[in-house]
Amino acid sequence: MHHKLGTVVIGLNEGGLLRRCFESIIPSCEQLVYVDSNSSDNSVFIASSMGIEVVELDLSKPFTAARARNEGYSRLLELFPGMEFVFFVDGDCEVSSVWIEQASEELNERPNVAVVCGRLREKRPEQSIYNRICDLEWDTPVGSAMSCGGISVMRVQAYQAVGGFDLSVLAGEEPELCYRFRKAGWQILRIDSDMALHDAAITQFSQWWQREVRTGYGGLDVQLRFGLQDFSSINNSARLWSIGFLLVILVAAGLGWLLVDTIFAFKAVSVVLMILPVQALRIATKGMRRGLSIKDACLYGCLMILSKWPQIIGQLRRYREGKSKLGKENKVIEQKEGGATGSFWQADLKCYSIRPWLSEQSIWSIAVYRFGRRIDLYPYGLRKKGATFFYWRIFRLVETITGISLPKEAEVGPGLRIYHFGNIFIHPNVQIGANCTLRQGVTIGNRKSGGPVPVIGGNVEIGAYAQILGDVKIGDDVKIGAMSVVLNDVPSGATAVGNPARIIKAQSSSQE
Repeated sequence: MHHKLGTVVIGLNEGGLLRRCFESIIPSCEQLVYVDSNSSDNSVFIASSMGIEVVELDLSKPFTAARARNEGYSRLLELFPGMEFVFFVDGDCEVSSVWIEQASEELNERPNVAVVCGRLREKRPEQSIYNRICDLEWDTPVGSAMSCGGISVMRVQAYQAVGGFDLSVLAGEEPELCYRFRKAGWQILRIDSDMALHDAAITQFSQWWQREVRTGYGGLDVQLRFGLQDFSSINNSARLWSIGFLLVILVAAGLGWLLVDTIFAFKAVSVVLMILPVQALRIATKGMRRGLSIKDACLYGCLMILSKWPQIIGQLRRYREGKSKLGKENKVIEQKEGGATGSFWQADLKCYSIRPWLSEQSIWSIAVYRFGRRIDLYPYGLRKKGATFFYWRIFRLVETITGISLPKEAEVGPGLRIYHFGNIFIHPNVQIGANCTLRQGVTIGNRKSGGPVPVIGGNVEIGAYAQILGDVKIGDDVKIGAMSVVLNDVPSGATAVGNPARIIKAQSSSQE
């Protein structure tokens, strides 16, 4: 146990991943603070139930990783003023059992080092090529480094000396902080040690595209404002292979048409376009040298060429904004909430058959619910008013047809499955975790008007016609028997049956 080191975990809608993150840290470090960015799942409940200090960010200010880490750091120092090192980690990571000890030893032995980072690995590289690319990008050289990522151990003395993260940096906050460390004479060190498993969870092209837009935006932002050159090669490459390449095509076509004819212009453009597969092949070869299969290497080469376009889009947005929105809310740099609605819906769909729309009426209510949650993220204006008007009409229609009342105000994690339909009522203030299952006749709400409502953990199965009422907390991996009436808390891993419900041993079988 390291008493000179404290940990700041930041998260948004991490669900069960957050519990595993805490469990991987606590054996090595009990000085722990969790910073939550308005999660709509049971993340805060998970942290509180494990006795971890929770900082819930003020909704009146935009959420950024820099702000979350700074506020978590401040609270950590208030609780444990003797801290010498602080470990910043994301809530979707599982920390290596030896990492905290090894990082602390390096900082103790090297007083001129401000930051120590290690090998971050993707938790599920088999899920998608995008996850495998992340794993490749995180495998950086060992030794002295220019910067670190968001997961690293920092020296409190150095962190305080440079003033922590800059809240005006909406993306690229770690390289900017490391730039100030280096200017102040400190060093950044990458050691040959596994640091953590990170769940990138990039399974869709749109998620990958948005990540590259963020890279372009953040890279240009820190370069323009701070003269930071860490992203200069990425920024220049994006310009060259997007706008620059497009100009070359136009020039080749124009000169070919003016000097010869249309056919020659077409041939000239074809020759220029051949540069793209050649460049993709060159990148693919590098990928193969780093361990990618032939198929993955080819996809990697193609995606790296294509990535120049979302990156230039991010740069153009940064140029367009100028100084008007620096440090303010911006769609380009939102954390998970914007994308979470879409990814939550994808997780819901995976719980159903391939084409559930005609065979599973419950999917209609879930679709309307996720649509309503997305509307709540729209900026105030005509678009939001119109979408909200449409939502309430379609909500009432689907509620009447299916007998499922699932209002958008309820907070439900990803992977919701509802078997059958009819007489299902969820109170607007209810919180339900990830990967939960409901059946017909379920009611989750208060015991009297205006009273408290349940908070339900992740991986909870609720049987037909079960009632969960009042100020009740249901832990993770719980089973609620059919026709049970739950009026008291149910611990994680338990089964509750009866009226009123009593706790019995966890059982391996589940109702269908």
